[in-house]
Amino acid sequence: MKWEILETQRNPMQLVEIKGVTKRVRKKVVLTVEQYQALLAALPYHIQVTVMIAMCLGLRISEIRALQWQDFDLKARILTLTRSIVGRYVWNGGKTGASEDEVFLDSKLVSVLEDWQKRCVETPEAWLFANADTKRPVHGDAIQKDYLRPAGEKIGLQGVGWHSFRHTYRTLIDDIGTPLGVQQRLMRHADIKTTMNTYGSAFEKTKRRANSRVADLVLPPAIKSQLKDRAKEVSLKNLRPETATIQ
Repeated sequence: MKWEILETQRNPMQLVEIKGVTKRVRKKVVLTVEQYQALLAALPYHIQVTVMIAMCLGLRISEIRALQWQDFDLKARILTLTRSIVGRYVWNGGKTGASEDEVFLDSKLVSVLEDWQKRCVETPEAWLFANADTKRPVHGDAIQKDYLRPAGEKIGLQGVGWHSFRHTYRTLIDDIGTPLGVQQRLMRHADIKTTMNTYGSAFEKTKRRANSRVADLVLPPAIKSQLKDRAKEVSLKNLRPETATIQ
């Protein structure tokens, strides 16, 4: 498959089962909204941004590390996923064919991204999250060890990691009643058994509505308040009549 002799199919290692080893050893961590908000408050701002992206979009850490500003159209509120990073290696392509997709952004998350764009480390490749010294993408494992795990333990949760946010995202979109077919597209699962055997693609409005509802749950109240104040200012400006110039 690598040399294109055979058509690319499912990962053959998925067919391998080792007795007593292939079972899940650790219980997956799914956060409540209250636990997530407490965890977020215990993290520094640059880690908060990565976590908010993970929670609002359900992205893998390999995808978050690989984000560049050119992947975003903030006006249209669209993110195009085209690459991932594992270790030090940049892979131009997603984990699976289904991973490469357009992801629709909620307006509140766009506000977070616009603020982060002013603060992030500038690099030639325009990485969203880069080390200030090396100008290379940050290491997900180091962030998990130095920030996520300690913050989780601080609020009484053991084993919090990057995949906890993806598990939580899946739980939230299911809890708010998102159709299973849309869930599969939002999670970008290639294996139909992971979510559901569905043909076609979810409608843009449906995906936007699902992501907006999750963003409403997980983004801090302060951000929502700022957006409301900003919306009021815009509406007041629109109501002001134009005054004629006095000669």
